[in-house]
Amino acid sequence: MYDSPEELLNRIRLGEDTTLELKAVHLRGDRVAAPHREALADEIAAIANTADGVIVLGVDDTTRDISGIPVDRLEAVERLVYEICNQSIDPPVFYRAYRMELPDETGTLRPVLKLDVPRSLFVHRSPGGYFRRQGSSRREMPPEALARLFQQRSQARLIRFDEQAVPNTSLDDLAEPLWRRFVRDTAGDVRTILQKLSILRVDDAGVLRATVAGILMCATRPELSLKNASITCVRYRGRTPDANYQQDAQEITGPLDQQVVDAFAFVRRNMSVAALKAPARADLPQYDERAVFEALVNTVAHRDYSVTGSRIRLFMFDDRLELYSPGPLPNTLTVDSIALRQSTRNELIASLLAKCPAPDQAERSFMMDKRGEGVPIILNNSERLSGRKPDYRLVDDAELVLTIWAAQPPASDDAAPDDHAAEDPTPDAPTNPDAPTGVDAAQATTAQATTAQDDTTPRSRGGQSDTDAPDPGHARWLAALYQLVENGDTQRAADRIFERIDGLLERRAFADCDDLLNIVDVGRLDTFSLVSFLAASLAGAAELPSRPDLYRRTERRLRELAPDRADRLLAGLRGTTAGTTAG
Repeated sequence: MYDSPEELLNRIRLGEDTTLELKAVHLRGDRVAAPHREALADEIAAIANTADGVIVLGVDDTTRDISGIPVDRLEAVERLVYEICNQSIDPPVFYRAYRMELPDETGTLRPVLKLDVPRSLFVHRSPGGYFRRQGSSRREMPPEALARLFQQRSQARLIRFDEQAVPNTSLDDLAEPLWRRFVRDTAGDVRTILQKLSILRVDDAGVLRATVAGILMCATRPELSLKNASITCVRYRGRTPDANYQQDAQEITGPLDQQVVDAFAFVRRNMSVAALKAPARADLPQYDERAVFEALVNTVAHRDYSVTGSRIRLFMFDDRLELYSPGPLPNTLTVDSIALRQSTRNELIASLLAKCPAPDQAERSFMMDKRGEGVPIILNNSERLSGRKPDYRLVDDAELVLTIWAAQPPASDDAAPDDHAAEDPTPDAPTNPDAPTGVDAAQATTAQATTAQDDTTPRSRGGQSDTDAPDPGHARWLAALYQLVENGDTQRAADRIFERIDGLLERRAFADCDDLLNIVDVGRLDTFSLVSFLAASLAGAAELPSRPDLYRRTERRLRELAPDRADRLLAGLRGTTAGTTAG
């Protein structure tokens, strides 16, 4: 509350009320003489027992003058607050302390300490007893009010935050196509069904409201009700965050499952893919896509949505990816045990994500499986690719940061990047010692690097039977192919398809080729690439069991992309395998 100095000053000028308490700070030697420890404890507990509030230390409550706190004594005052909240109040009160500077009547900036005290789920007793806030004063609660508050708070603690009602919302704030995904019984009353799913809940005033999970999963713009329900994505050139070298940026909003998909696309769009030439063509992406997907799902599912003023942040650098998740680890989970134990902060959100289909690259059917395998996949797959295990760290017990290190291409003639080709910087461009050369390196196409490799990459001929081990590079090769299609480089994409499949068939690597046909995502190909897959594999159709299914998937896709040309494009491409049909 009152996060900016201007907003806080305006509130101070209006004086104290239910949500604002002002206290001047007086020092005597090395100790804080005022406010008195027990009096301040009563004020803090009263706010926690009533509603979200702010206490500003360093402002006179009578004159509203900004008296401030000496800079060298801020630490002592903050230590006093910590001791009061943890030792003088039972149970301890959660708070956040912010050091700010406010101008006094002469315009001189004075340090003050702002304490944000949220409405608690517990009833707190301070040295003077049980207090609540009424107007600008604290009042001791009579027995009947105290009994009622204990009853309300004990019930509230049984409701997880993602199941709590969001003020000023209703069923109208939810999009029907989004909540219909979770409703199986369409015959009953919609409101009753959504209440059973905890997507709607009756609040304390008896009004039917959308829950936190309902807004996050079923609202097209959840940030309108939950301001920090979004992901900030930035790709920086170099290894340090610098707005002058911001290569790409996107503010991702929408329901959580769509946020995951869009953030995943941001990473794929901004990561480099190196091309290895020997012994056979293979692609080396910077990050393991399955690990990135798991990290994104875990972040949106387990972040603390009760933390205000902070959102998920995804930063990409030349050597790493950083993912910031607001809130500490849930329950007794630690950074050291995160890969060994399972603990869910938002059970309802996790259960709804488990019903949302996942993109093909996720290698699973739904967004979440709730088996606790996400973190081991992130750690193991990423280390296998880059040779370096990702790092989890907790910042100020308030934010979890995951760092995934980028795979580096081998420093030899057998590797060359498919993008970020080096260019000479323009004359007027600033020089960033950490950034790769070339102001337009981020937009460089893959044409020059890959064309040179395509002309020199040796093809193995003969000698390999279909019983040899499958090619481990299919996933990386497909990732690079999809990127070419997305960039509109259709001719290059077709050339790479023929090169890949021709090479596999010439080596009689039929199992490898069949694997490729089985896992290709036709939904990410254009018309030219779809036809190229069928045409290139036609010569080996009799040896490729997956080709009939590829034909059927391709036919459906072509009828979506080019319904008036589909029959002509498919003519002669069905193949001769027994049972191959276009059905």
